[in-house]
Amino acid sequence: MNSLLRTAMTRTSSSSLYSRIYALVRQVPPGRVTAYSRIARQAGCTARTVGFAMAAPTAGQDVPWQRVINSQGRVSLYCDGDGNLIQRSMLKAEGVRFDAGVRCPEPVLQGFHAPAIIGLRRQGCDVESD
Repeated sequence: MNSLLRTAMTRTSSSSLYSRIYALVRQVPPGRVTAYSRIARQAGCTARTVGFAMAAPTAGQDVPWQRVINSQGRVSLYCDGDGNLIQRSMLKAEGVRFDAGVRCPEPVLQGFHAPAIIGLRRQGCDVESD
């Protein structure tokens, strides 16, 4: 297979996966958060892939990326230095509380179950739930 065809197939596959990830993340209501790993299990990928997807939406895709945090209940640090501050500020504006150790309380972290899974299965996606 030539490299151009392989690249096109990878983009299509990645685009489809990112679409599934975005559909799940859109189901997280304001004031609630979920973990990269939780979305990953539901989308059938790795937590790192979810992280890449959260960094990749283009303008107009309306993905609430700020509602996805790490499995320790913390906002992950970003290489630019300001992304984590912006994310935390956006979450606070939605009513998400952090303890003194900048961690979300456990009940908030585990309080999300994606209703989108049923819809994704109806669309023919192979999605695992918790």
